[in-house]
Amino acid sequence: MHRSKELLRTCSYSVSNIAESVGYTDNYYFSRFFKKQTGLSPTEYRNHVKRNSMLPPG
Repeated sequence: MHRSKELLRTCSYSVSNIAESVGYTDNYYFSRFFKKQTGLSPTEYRNHVKRNSMLPPG
């Protein structure tokens, strides 16, 4: 899960490519498992990280 979060934060690969690169052959299963672990879908997680990284510090 750590590696998939890192890839979602740092690259623009599709969710299905990230799922495959961390060992999941079923994108749907990966997305459901990711959401169960983090509370966000992979796409929601990526958007959340991007949105929060654009905020000024403080």
